[in-house]
Amino acid sequence: SVADPGTAGGLPPGLLFFLGGLSVLLVVVAVAHWSGR
Repeated sequence: SVADPGTAGGLPPGLLFFLGGLSVLLVVVAVAHWSGR
């Protein structure tokens, strides 16, 4: 899991940045979609 030090240390910073940005993008799109109704 993400909470495991071994797993967190084995992930490249680029992957974390990508996943973080993707999550934020999905949330923004979802909020914009729901607000448009």
